[in-house]
Amino acid sequence: MEKTFRLQEETGDIYIDKIKALFLNKVKGLNWYYFDIDLNDTLHEESPYSTEWSSLLDDIVLVNGAYEYQQTKTKGSDSEILKCLITFIRNYPNLLTDVVRRLFDLNEIKNNSDADEGLMGNFNEKDRERRNKIYTDKIRRGFDRSDDNKVVALAEGDSWFEFPRVYLGIDAVKDILDWLIEDDNYAVYSLAAGGDWLSNMLYLGEYIEELPKVSPDVFLLSGGGNDLVGDRRLATMVINPHLQTPTDESNVLFRRLLERRSKAAKIDMVKYKRGLSLLSDEFFQFININMVQYFAFMYSITQLREYQKMLIITHGYDFAIPTNRKRGNWVSVQRVLNNFLDTGKWLYEALNMKGITKDEDQTAVMYAVIYEFNEMLIGLANYKNFKTLYHIDCRGVADEDDWFDELHLKSGKFKLISQTYKKCIRDNFRMKNPNPSKVYRVV
Repeated sequence: MEKTFRLQEETGDIYIDKIKALFLNKVKGLNWYYFDIDLNDTLHEESPYSTEWSSLLDDIVLVNGAYEYQQTKTKGSDSEILKCLITFIRNYPNLLTDVVRRLFDLNEIKNNSDADEGLMGNFNEKDRERRNKIYTDKIRRGFDRSDDNKVVALAEGDSWFEFPRVYLGIDAVKDILDWLIEDDNYAVYSLAAGGDWLSNMLYLGEYIEELPKVSPDVFLLSGGGNDLVGDRRLATMVINPHLQTPTDESNVLFRRLLERRSKAAKIDMVKYKRGLSLLSDEFFQFININMVQYFAFMYSITQLREYQKMLIITHGYDFAIPTNRKRGNWVSVQRVLNNFLDTGKWLYEALNMKGITKDEDQTAVMYAVIYEFNEMLIGLANYKNFKTLYHIDCRGVADEDDWFDELHLKSGKFKLISQTYKKCIRDNFRMKNPNPSKVYRVV
C-alpha cells in the first residue's frame, strides 16, 4: 500500500513547514527552477501524483534551524520536488492557502497591496461599482447566453484591468476590461483593482464566492506585476553591479537559460543576456512562487466539474521602460496622473537604489524580467491537463511613445490587446476548437 500523507495534528505543522521551505527554495541540497520544468513531462498521466514522492519530505531534516536534504544515494530532481508540491496541492487543496498565509504572517512574502486603501482604494471601489452596474444592467435586459456571440466573463486582476479612473468625466486610459465592457456581446463582472497583488487576490479569494454566482464562460486573470514592482520590491530582485559581479556563462543556471532562450524566434539576445546578468536569486524565487500559485489556482478551478469548459485567460505584460519622466504636456491629464501616481517609483527608483543607473541596463533588466514572466505562464498554458487555459502574449506590442507611464499602456494599445482576447475567446468559446492554439500573440 502506497504511503499516504496524513496531516495529523501532531505532524501537520512539520509537513507544512517543509513544504514552505521547498516552496521558497530554502532547503539546502535541493533547488528547483520553473524554467527546468516541462509540466507535460513531469506530470504525465502514467506517473500519478502519487505519494511515493512523499519520501522526499522524509529526507528533509531540520539542522541548526535550517532545513537540509540528507538523502545521499539520489538527489531530488526538479521534477521530484514539483511533484511533491503538487501532490500536496492535489490531496489537500487548501494546503497552499495555509502555506501562503504562514509566509505572509512570517513576512517571507511581503504583501503590501494598497488596492483597498486610501484614494486608490476609493477609485477602485467607485469604478468597480460603475462597471458591475453595467454588467447587472446587461443581465437584466436579457443577456442571451444561448447565443454563441454572447460571453459572460469574470475578471480578477490589477491595473491592466483596472486603471484608476478620473471622476471628472474623464477616462485617461481605457484599459483591457474597458474595451471588453464596451462591447455589447460581453457582460463582464469585475473584481479587478489597480495596485492589487496576485498573492492578495489568491489570499482573499473573492473569486471563490463570485464564481458560482456569475457562472462565467470566461475567467480573466491579470496578476503578478504589482507583486514584482510594488513597494520597490524590484530592488530585491537585482544585484548591485558595484558590489557584486554580474552573472556570466560560468554560472550553470545562466548558461542553461541562455541556451534555452536562444532557440526562441523573437528575442533580442543581447538585451536579454545583459538583463539576465543583473538578476538576483530572489527573482527566480519570485517566479517559482508565482508558478506554484498560478498552478494551484488553475488546478483548483479546473478540477471542479462545473468549470471544466470555462476558458481561463492570462497575460504577462509588455516590456516596461523604467523612467522618472512625467509623460504628457504640462496641462494634460496624462501629466497630472503621472504626477499623482508618482511614475518612476515602481521601476526607475528601485533600480537606481541598487546602482543600476544606465538606461540600457534598466531597460535590459525589465526585458529579461518580462520575458521570463511570460515564459512561466506559457509553460502553464501548454500543460495538456489545463485544457481551457490560454495566454495572451503582449511582449513587443508597444514602442516607447505607447506608454502612458512606467507600467501602463495608452488606450490604443490596450484596445489592441483586448482584440486579441476577443479572438482567443471566439476561437475557443464553448470548446469549439478541437486543436486550439494555447498562446495568442498580440500583433
